[in-house]
Amino acid sequence: MLHMESYLGAEGEWKCGLAKESKQQDEQLNSLRSKFAAKIILSEFNLLRKKFMKLVQEFEQKPWEERKKTIDHAIANRDHRENIEEAPIANNGECEIIEAANITSKNS
Repeated sequence: MLHMESYLGAEGEWKCGLAKESKQQDEQLNSLRSKFAAKIILSEFNLLRKKFMKLVQEFEQKPWEERKKTIDHAIANRDHRENIEEAPIANNGECEIIEAANITSKNS
C-alpha cells in the first residue's frame, strides 16, 4: 500500500523500498501494518476512536507491572479475542452504533 506510492508505471525492476523476502522484509511489513493500524484507529472517521482512546488512557494509568501482565495475557490468548460488531441503524437521520462484544475462539 504505502510502497505503491513509489510506483511510476515504468517497465522493468520496480524499486519500492522493500527488501527481498527475508526477516528484514517481515520487519518492514510489520512496521507498515502498525502504521496503517494507527492511522485507522486514530482517524476522525473511526466511530470507535473515542472508546479506544478512553481504553488507552485507562491502560496508561495502570502500574507498569499490571500493563506488562495485560500485554502478556493478550499475546497468550490472541486466538480468543473480543469482537466488536458495528451496525448503523437509522434513527431520525442519525446513526447509532450497536456494539456487541463476543468472545470467539478458533474452535467456534
